[in-house]
Amino acid sequence: MPLQSIPGHQVFTHAPIKEAIVDISVADIGADGLAKLEALANTFPEYPNVQPVRLLKIMNNFNPDGTNNSTSESEIIGYQFRAADNSELVTCRSQGFSYHKLKPYTEWQRILPKAIEGWKKFHDKCQPTIITKLTVRNINLIEVPQTTLDLDEYFEAGPTLPTNIDGPMENFFSRTIINFPEHDTKCNVTFAQQPPQSLGNAAFVLDIEAFKTVDGILSLTQINEMLTILNHTKDRVFFGSITQKTKDLFA
Repeated sequence: MPLQSIPGHQVFTHAPIKEAIVDISVADIGADGLAKLEALANTFPEYPNVQPVRLLKIMNNFNPDGTNNSTSESEIIGYQFRAADNSELVTCRSQGFSYHKLKPYTEWQRILPKAIEGWKKFHDKCQPTIITKLTVRNINLIEVPQTTLDLDEYFEAGPTLPTNIDGPMENFFSRTIINFPEHDTKCNVTFAQQPPQSLGNAAFVLDIEAFKTVDGILSLTQINEMLTILNHTKDRVFFGSITQKTKDLFA
């Protein structure tokens, strides 16, 4: 099904995207997974800074007398490869691969090829057998140059108080899951207020994660098509969530 144009879509000079993420999750890469991940060390020369990704496990042991002896341990589950200028990175882990573009964000047409290229390197070394989920996620930081504002001027679906409460509202956090049956995709939307980076501003995070659950082997063409659909879905939600006044902040 061809993708339709997105109502209100606009190309920004200064996009509010703090981090853009493309993630391909897999079932497993086998018992020798860590050795496969270690073999990736020289695969990403464009990302020279390497550090392990660790999983912290905390064990709580409750004694008969009511006391608790807690122990913890960490294990390496992958490696992160970061660019020298910290503008982008890839993460290769036992259950998947992800590409991250940090500020400044450019455009999807530049991000997708890098994500696909990184996935190919991960796939060639680790040989995953089953893909379980594909995700395209943008974490947007939106700062408004005023501290007292009507949220409806900037957001199409801002939080509201009960009609018998005068407020004012001091903070909020909301999470919504939207289903898009035409492409069998879903979208997690997190909208929250947070401390601003500059005095005199109000700051908001609009975190949009479009994903599709799968179970099987996908070709590069299929992955490319699905990620493109997910990016389109994510953009539909983003541009449907903000007003023109917000768009003007980033023009």
